[in-house]
Amino acid sequence: MSGLGLQLALTSGMRTTVVTFLLVVSPSSAFALDQAVHQSISHDSCVSAGLPQDFCERVGTEAYNVDSYEWDTPEAHAQISDTGVNSTACNAANGALDRERTLGSDIRKSLVQLASSNSEDLRIHIATQLGRALHTIQDDCAHKGMPNIQHAWASRMDACTGSKTSPDVAPEAAVCARNETAAVFAALVTEMHTAGVSNGALDDLSEGWTHWPARGGVCKFLRDAEQWDGADHRWESSVVVPWIRQQLTQAITSDDSLVGDACAAGVNLQIKSPAPQVNVTTKPPWCFKLQAFCIGKADAPDEPPPWDDGSEDVQPSSGCSVGAGAGGSAAWMLATLLGLAFVARRRRS
Repeated sequence: MSGLGLQLALTSGMRTTVVTFLLVVSPSSAFALDQAVHQSISHDSCVSAGLPQDFCERVGTEAYNVDSYEWDTPEAHAQISDTGVNSTACNAANGALDRERTLGSDIRKSLVQLASSNSEDLRIHIATQLGRALHTIQDDCAHKGMPNIQHAWASRMDACTGSKTSPDVAPEAAVCARNETAAVFAALVTEMHTAGVSNGALDDLSEGWTHWPARGGVCKFLRDAEQWDGADHRWESSVVVPWIRQQLTQAITSDDSLVGDACAAGVNLQIKSPAPQVNVTTKPPWCFKLQAFCIGKADAPDEPPPWDDGSEDVQPSSGCSVGAGAGGSAAWMLATLLGLAFVARRRRS
């Protein structure tokens, strides 16, 4: 949908009604792994594993919120850092592995504790750590280590031109994310039975807020695109994807040991089929959509990031369409001035 859209979503099976006034400028793209898709993949896989609805909703919420709470943590998003020790592929991969090892170990130990002393705080803690771990394993399917400056170039192009070059757009990323998430839930259920925790023991916990990333962080990310050298810096996903899955599932079901060292001799993370070199002489556009989001709004409430057109969250039942020419820009300006961006989000305990 292009132009100014009014979306009303009544989500069945959920305990809340979400009413969204969504501003969208044409053109735009639906990102395969935007926050809402992290949420839906995590929630749906959880339900398919036979776990309680309340727990699954909270897991989905926490997977969603990683982009807010851990925006500047590259290992949370399976990315190579732009600077510092984790700016090499092997160190960055080790960072993601260690994150999954730590979170999985915490989940395993918390299940043992839950079996003897159940509490809502502990159930929420397990849901939170699981959502965080799932976000990382899902992001690895899309990012494959891609550093922010490379990702930002694609995000700017897509947001302003309607292209679909971002790693989060690739359909195969969502397929991979669903498969990896299902494997993690299979490991979780196995460990629950080992620990003597029934499915019902995870039920009855409060809902939580969902949060967008901070506006300042999003704008810095988008501007950093101009630092990219045009080369494909991703790692080889056929090596790292199963490695991260093994690390997380082992930590959930077995022990705290690392499954390997990505920097060890003989480990080759170099991508086998890199994308062609991009001429970065001409920088990606900084269109009105990004200007409206980033300029003069330091103290304004956060909004959906510019690449999120909402199409993965809800499908509009009706709406008007405004062209991308002068009329479309005028509509966007009017909408921006009126501030018609409202979201009623679920209460976070």
